[in-house]
Amino acid sequence: MLRDVDKDEPMLHKVYEISEDVIEQIQYI
Repeated sequence: MLRDVDKDEPMLHKVYEISEDVIEQIQYI
C-alpha cells in the first residue's frame, strides 16, 4: 500500500481523514 503513495497522494490524504474520524469515535466509546 505504501508503495502506491506517490501515485495516490490525494487518496492517501482522504484515508488519513477517515482514520482520524474513526480514532476519535473510538476514544469516545
